[in-house]
Amino acid sequence: TKEVALLKGETKSEAKTRTDATAINTLDEAVLSLAQNNPNPFSESTSIEVCVPQSVRTASLFIYDMSGKQLKRIDITERGVSRVPVTAEGLTEGMYLYSLVADGKVAGTKKMILAK
Repeated sequence: TKEVALLKGETKSEAKTRTDATAINTLDEAVLSLAQNNPNPFSESTSIEVCVPQSVRTASLFIYDMSGKQLKRIDITERGVSRVPVTAEGLTEGMYLYSLVADGKVAGTKKMILAK
């Protein structure tokens, strides 16, 4: 009976270790993604949710006018899901594009509207 209890205890412990390892792997395998800014349209400030996996070395958010001219660059140092604040400072009323670039590759581009 002691052996059975001991085996059950080891099984629970092994299962717990396996669950913890799975959770860690899931975190490491976060998917690079770019969400729509919120609120949109905005007048003073907005925020953009991004997800940057641990494996990414460099990530930045670029904001462009509709002609493709780069207006802002915001470096992202956090990994996992984070919110990047964007203010209307230096921008005029209109539509803008923003792109998430990770390790030199564009992960996604979306539009946002500034309405003053």
